[in-house]
Amino acid sequence: NLPGYAVEEFVFKDTITLPGICDDWIISYQTLGLRNSNDVITDANSKKIYVSALLNNQNAPGNSSPVFEKSPVAIFCENRDFYFDQGADESDGDSLVYSLAPAQGDLGALLAYNPGYNYQTPFNVASPPLSIDFINGVLSFTPVAPVVTSVLCVQIEEYNDGGILVGSIKNDMQVYIDSNCEADTLNFI
Repeated sequence: NLPGYAVEEFVFKDTITLPGICDDWIISYQTLGLRNSNDVITDANSKKIYVSALLNNQNAPGNSSPVFEKSPVAIFCENRDFYFDQGADESDGDSLVYSLAPAQGDLGALLAYNPGYNYQTPFNVASPPLSIDFINGVLSFTPVAPVVTSVLCVQIEEYNDGGILVGSIKNDMQVYIDSNCEADTLNFI
């Protein structure tokens, strides 16, 4: 692993009473600090991290959001196949659909990526773009040079048995591609 490498994870959990019924409540949080200055977001050191969840209490009163099963950080080694599990637990029995999503910054604005990168290919891979299984949330990829720090965002949409979108959450994580490392095996299948 990387010398001096550390992980900081923020978990927000609460029960709130909303002032009414609506099918598109947005619950969000924006960091006070800024993104890592060497990641692939344009002007990263001037951009905040923004995460959000959508809640539909009109069609799913009392619904609980899915909970990601793994920590949102990983180190990936160049030229090694990875199967990165971003699966979640869902206590209400709703169907989950996984996808990659763009990183967001101040007040939810979509962030621009440096040339050659985007939310579907936030780092170089052998067969772009990244592939995510929309049913189980497993990302399959082989990172290639150069060494880079990047941001990877996975979104989970939650649908009830009638096919109605009842919520969504997004995991915004920093990942590091290294040429000489031991993989963070805690996040792999």
